[in-house]
Amino acid sequence: MKSAFHVLTLAVAAFSVRAQAPATGSLPAVDEIVARHIQATGGRAAWEKVVTETRKGIALPDSANLPFESAAQAPGKWTFTVRMPNGRTLRHGFDGAQGRATPMEPDAALEESLIYDPFWVLRIRDQFPKLSLKGIERNGESEVYVIEATPSQGRTRILFFDVRQGLLTRAGKTMYGDYREAGGVKVPFLVRYGYQTFRFTEIRHGEPLDEAGFRMPAPPPAPATAEKAAAPQENLPGVDQILDKYLAAIGGSEPLSQVKTQVRKGVLKEDQQSVPVETVAKAPGKWLLTLETGGPSPDKEGYNGAAGWSESADVVKNMDAREQPELEDFLDYQLPLKLAALRGAMTVKLKDKLGQQEVYVIEAAPPQGRRRTLAFSAQTGLLVLADSVLFEDYRDVEGSFVPPLQDEVVKDPAVRRRHAPADHALQHRQRARILHPGEVL
Repeated sequence: MKSAFHVLTLAVAAFSVRAQAPATGSLPAVDEIVARHIQATGGRAAWEKVVTETRKGIALPDSANLPFESAAQAPGKWTFTVRMPNGRTLRHGFDGAQGRATPMEPDAALEESLIYDPFWVLRIRDQFPKLSLKGIERNGESEVYVIEATPSQGRTRILFFDVRQGLLTRAGKTMYGDYREAGGVKVPFLVRYGYQTFRFTEIRHGEPLDEAGFRMPAPPPAPATAEKAAAPQENLPGVDQILDKYLAAIGGSEPLSQVKTQVRKGVLKEDQQSVPVETVAKAPGKWLLTLETGGPSPDKEGYNGAAGWSESADVVKNMDAREQPELEDFLDYQLPLKLAALRGAMTVKLKDKLGQQEVYVIEAAPPQGRRRTLAFSAQTGLLVLADSVLFEDYRDVEGSFVPPLQDEVVKDPAVRRRHAPADHALQHRQRARILHPGEVL
């Protein structure tokens, strides 16, 4: 759920190494590369027999323990369901023509299908009429065919197909790993989109699905005026009590307000690969994320205080508006101060469990801006979940307790801060250079 779930030391920068590509005439055709992937996953005949797929698994780091289910039916229908910590069940999907939760633009529907629809590769020419092979490059420990895929509407994506195994490993921001056999075909049991990780524990094929499950449901009827609301839980602390305990637990708002910049370094570990990560942030509200994914240039996403942008495979575009809030929660170290400013619009909803810990769930409904769902540890007072972003393993950094780059995927995080301008690393649509250890911002 990209929604849904919708979550990360670069001691030395790791740069992509371009493999020595064979002469152009010896490269396979794009359709041959795609056909090899289909054959490696069971063959087109096997895929045409399964027709449907249902999946169960865990969204976000395993410690969050957020179970989800998804279902897909060829061609082009899918649903995704997950239970949030506040007890709500969130669903979204696509019926082949429109979104199940909200109407989707064609490019947004395509982006989500790369995550939730396992059958999209079978009709790749329908999805991407223009496919162009750019060569062979090194991605981590593997060589991949790099294909530029352009849809009839929307932005171009870069596809990676493993040269040795033939398997698709990346489509735009969606990465696939841990391929295993399930019901006669081979499918990825791990899918990652940006900071969302989906680990599948069960995948079934060929089971009949109800067509109604893919369609947008009718809005629920308004509750009768005489209907009584559910009784609230008793003895819940107030908003001020929870927020004050949170701010005290991280060292107080005053030290944090004095911090002007923050640099974080880490390693994104996923599917036996290590991706160096660096984030740079400057108050108020500017940030840059750099990931050395193994491509010809780093992937970057940034916000200059007014506009967001992203860069992948040397393609620069405006940031998807749906991604910005999640990235902001993850990258803006002044999030505690921003949340504290919303206390007048907050309501304590319930006491729940997130993984093995008890949490107080707060909903914020400011007059302007998005609604928020927040979870604070009942024991420590620390923020552990902000919508779809999980925070763990808080540590003392220059007087304030901060979470590293998501403990589930980062090992040995190193955090450092400076108190000098960082504008040169945060300009809109400009490449920001890597900051080396000891370099002053």
